[in-house]
Amino acid sequence: PSVELESLDGYRPLGKYATYWIHVQLTHHTLPHADTIVAVGTDVNSGLAAHVRSKYKIDKKKILPIPNGADVKRTKREKKTHSDKFTIFYVGSMKKARGIDSLIRSVGSLTDDYDDIRLQLLGPTRRTEDRVAIRQLLQSEGIEDVTQFPDKRVPHQKVLNQMARADVCVLPLSGKLENYKFSYPIKLFEYLSMGKPIVASNQPGVSEIVEDNTHALLTTPGNVDEFTENLRI
Repeated sequence: PSVELESLDGYRPLGKYATYWIHVQLTHHTLPHADTIVAVGTDVNSGLAAHVRSKYKIDKKKILPIPNGADVKRTKREKKTHSDKFTIFYVGSMKKARGIDSLIRSVGSLTDDYDDIRLQLLGPTRRTEDRVAIRQLLQSEGIEDVTQFPDKRVPHQKVLNQMARADVCVLPLSGKLENYKFSYPIKLFEYLSMGKPIVASNQPGVSEIVEDNTHALLTTPGNVDEFTENLRI
């Protein structure tokens, strides 16, 4: 709820804002009374676990850090079936806070030099405003015709199948939301298990999983020029 509340960012419909605000207050009041709190991460002294300890005044003995991972039986590498297009792949919720606008602008910049690029955006938009903004940006960047944007939830196995055939997989998280700093996205582990080239935002959680220029190319969150250059490499 705290992430959703932060991501409203000037857009505050009364009902939705009130619901998230109430959830956040309930979390503050109830979390300290839990016997065990599972936090995605590697240890209690860093990342999300440390954030939970600090923000909600939790005894570290109550926190159980468990890292995310991927089912390697389902994340098998596949040969590309569409060799005519260089495919840039993203999966996740479609909203500005996820860095979708930076990604679209980066791909738009690349099409000035390359005419064989294809962008896949798999995932749903929750708000009409996000849907309209994405479609308008795709149009203004001139990449609407080379973008696959079904705007709906896609079955996980289908996501994995398309991920396996992509040329590069991206994770363009915005740096504006505090919680994203401690994100350990499952998609990142899936990208890795498929051996995909990765361009991702350089967030503390992400950099615990991958090393820049070794396992991925890490980019300053929100820096379109830097993200574009890493895609170009």
